[in-house]
Amino acid sequence: MKLGIVGAGRVGGSLALYFKEKNIDFCWWTLNDKKRENLKSLIGNPLLSPEKVFENSDLTFICIKDDEIANFVQNLRLTKSGKVVHVSGSLGLDVLKPLKTKGFETGSFHPIQTFAIMSPDYLKNIYASFLGKDDTYEFLKEVFKEDIKILRVDENQKFLIHLSSTISSNFFIFLLRWSERILKKGGFELDMLFPLIENTLVNVKGQGVHKSITGPAKRKDFDTLAKHEKYLTRNFPELLKVYLEITRSLLKNE
Repeated sequence: MKLGIVGAGRVGGSLALYFKEKNIDFCWWTLNDKKRENLKSLIGNPLLSPEKVFENSDLTFICIKDDEIANFVQNLRLTKSGKVVHVSGSLGLDVLKPLKTKGFETGSFHPIQTFAIMSPDYLKNIYASFLGKDDTYEFLKEVFKEDIKILRVDENQKFLIHLSSTISSNFFIFLLRWSERILKKGGFELDMLFPLIENTLVNVKGQGVHKSITGPAKRKDFDTLAKHEKYLTRNFPELLKVYLEITRSLLKNE
């Protein structure tokens, strides 16, 4: 088995480090010349062209930006076919149609994970969605074994997973950013909330989302909610609408 990676950003780089850790034979290429030179010592020597990666791999992972994939695959000049997947959460299989017409078995493999840096640990004990044929699915299961639970999905299921992933990850960061700004008003740092955040996730895992809700909306403590609204109106009016919408939703659910 030999794998290929095209694009060595945070996702592609994490895949490369994972394969290196697992002693899986792989090759890689990335567009950015400077990044390619910087990554040689970390990952190993890349091949000289994306075509060489495809032609030297049993399965190639396309890890470039979503809006660059269509043009990239259209311009490839390949002499042999194989298996190829992209790691985009939002794109389906149509974007790989130029490769399918050349005899490739195409798929979408999307790790349900956030990649803040390059790390092989991001690819352990996670889920991934897969859209494609049985042969590629079984191949990926053999690559990642017990580290990744790969879910067979259709186009709609893939979309729903990506949407929920975006909300749970990026919207969560948005709210934490505001929490940090509010804390700084009192001279505190965000790390004081880490035990609360971590315990909330433990509660969600053990009790489910609904039973893990606490706070003034849960208690219907309208005096406290009014104080929050007054403070945000004066100090963080940009956050007020978000706060009120979420609070109304929590009150309605209760």
